[in-house]
Amino acid sequence: MLGLNQGPDLAPYISSFACSNNAPSTKQNSTVAYNAKGIAHAEIGEYDLAIVNFSKAIEQDPDYAAAYCNRGTAYYLQNEFEIAIEDYNKAASLNPHHAGTYNNRGAAYGSKGEHAKAIKDFTKSIELNPRDANAYNNRGLVYGNKLDYDRAIKDYNKAIGLNPDFADAYINRGVAYYYKGEYDRAIKDYNSVIGLNPDHGTVYNNRGLSYNLNGEPDRAIEDYSEAIRRKPSWAEAYNNRGAAYGNIGEVDLAIKDFDKAIELEPNHAGAYSNRGFAYANKGKFYRAVDDFSTVINLKLDDRLAYLGRGMAYRNLLVFDKAIQDFSTVINLKPEAAADAYTERGKTYHSKGDVDHAIEDYNAAIELDPKFAKAYTYRGAAYRDKGELGKAITDYD
Repeated sequence: MLGLNQGPDLAPYISSFACSNNAPSTKQNSTVAYNAKGIAHAEIGEYDLAIVNFSKAIEQDPDYAAAYCNRGTAYYLQNEFEIAIEDYNKAASLNPHHAGTYNNRGAAYGSKGEHAKAIKDFTKSIELNPRDANAYNNRGLVYGNKLDYDRAIKDYNKAIGLNPDFADAYINRGVAYYYKGEYDRAIKDYNSVIGLNPDHGTVYNNRGLSYNLNGEPDRAIEDYSEAIRRKPSWAEAYNNRGAAYGNIGEVDLAIKDFDKAIELEPNHAGAYSNRGFAYANKGKFYRAVDDFSTVINLKLDDRLAYLGRGMAYRNLLVFDKAIQDFSTVINLKPEAAADAYTERGKTYHSKGDVDHAIEDYNAAIELDPKFAKAYTYRGAAYRDKGELGKAITDYD
């Protein structure tokens, strides 16, 4: 049974009200007071009131860089990234030597996916303040989002060196190790997070993912269960635990978890896909078709859902629809379609169309010359054609 997991969760970019509540103003004291009041509102999540107070500070002193910087952060925390960047731009023009402004603007650019600009800003922040662990952690996040995990890890190492109790840097480095396939190192970092902050929101789910891929499904299930205990409304933790149950053959428990994930998040495509494979595993192919169709309605380009639905249709002897689904998988990504060619070949073979089956097995082998399953099925097709010499060669 296939088990789909969403990847581990990163700790987010760290921005701050880096321009302190006692930053001097050339104007009257009330300017500083409005800035301080804005920070107080922001720190309890009252961002609209924070923005009002930062704006009042700016009205009284249009050259007050601290208020622009802090208002930008309030906008950033409301996901108003463009407006935040405008304020950070103004703050940087008024005070080009304040490291926190560049760090915060980098976080806004990173959140928009503008990686080059984010890296430039984090690098500038580090130049101005080489002891700022947050800027290294943030730049590591951007490198990770660019799939440059080695550079990301180098930055997380620096952040941890500057602040050995930096839980977010450990969790982010753990994610980078996870994507490099270094699951033992990822687990070690997640263990460090738990030692520093046992209530960290994502660490148990993340460690569960690493345990699962490290061949330790029982430990994975324990971690997913702990994540669920701490956050009972977390659909992804149920989905991941369901995938782990499925991988150890506990299909009924898997379906129960996928049901719960879907109840919590009705558009959770991964949970529908996983439940589809679980139903297929139990021979409930009509239900599998329904779940894969739901995934396709949610994500038209989901290759795995088309592949799963095609296999379910074949088991229901609905060969033409199966062939159509496998063809869609091939068309979506022809260079990685060895599995789809093989499944379509099996379907043609089941229809009695051995020649088309062999053509598909040939295509699969051309894409992946080490794909043993394609040789096995092609050997069976040659045997049915009476070409026993070719069959024996493929079986060998």
